[in-house]
Amino acid sequence: MHYFFYADLGQIVKDINLNKAFISCAGFSIENGFTEQLSEESKIKSTLKNYCKNIYVLTDNTKFNKIGAYTFGPISFAKKIITNNFLDKKYIKLIKKQKVDII
Repeated sequence: MHYFFYADLGQIVKDINLNKAFISCAGFSIENGFTEQLSEESKIKSTLKNYCKNIYVLTDNTKFNKIGAYTFGPISFAKKIITNNFLDKKYIKLIKKQKVDII
């Protein structure tokens, strides 16, 4: 997979009409929120929040309680978290407390 990163990411994202964004994460924890291993990916994802109100984070249970090098948003960053059925009930409760839907 190849990634292209741009110096003026804010301008590029601003020019795209975004209604919904579906993104992944390298890790997620209650304390650190959503994280990535690469700073460029983290910057792209955190910038999306300024231009897109409906962000859906796709993550399976293996990413929970893992912390990547760079945080791109707290729990409230996502409108919904889409995951598999093997999620610990404590996470479900804490996520819903932040008014984020979990599917």
